[in-house]
Amino acid sequence: MTEILLCRALCDLIREAIKDLALPCPGGDVAVPEVFNGFLKFPQQEVEGFPFVVVRPMASTTDENSVSVEVAISIGAYYELQDDGSCVDGYEESMNVCSRIRQALFDLPNCCLDDQYILDLPIRIEVSEEQAHPYWQVDMTTKWTFRKPDVVNWSEP
Repeated sequence: MTEILLCRALCDLIREAIKDLALPCPGGDVAVPEVFNGFLKFPQQEVEGFPFVVVRPMASTTDENSVSVEVAISIGAYYELQDDGSCVDGYEESMNVCSRIRQALFDLPNCCLDDQYILDLPIRIEVSEEQAHPYWQVDMTTKWTFRKPDVVNWSEP
């Protein structure tokens, strides 16, 4: 459950960070990327879902004192060649979203989210050479550490 709560808190932070960043959509409109916790809520073939941000835990490790969680943040943007030959570069749009998210993470007091999740640097950003034009994806990887929840044995007197 702690990984889920971390991702929910990250989704809230990202929504706030990109709330005024409108990106191109298929069909010529613009929209603020929708933020999803876990997985896309539409089939990947549906173009109406672009732009988007997906936040999901990739791995977690627990020792006697703490929990460490690796969280992937995937940004999907759209690239379209206009009739006049101009275009919006989906790679640049995706990187703009990454920059907003990264800045929001760096703006956290003491790199601490929700007074409990500590961001461990570095933040990794990866742009794959393989892109499904006209759609672009950029991936960020973050790592978080927090105190292991105390286990209470309710059956003991």
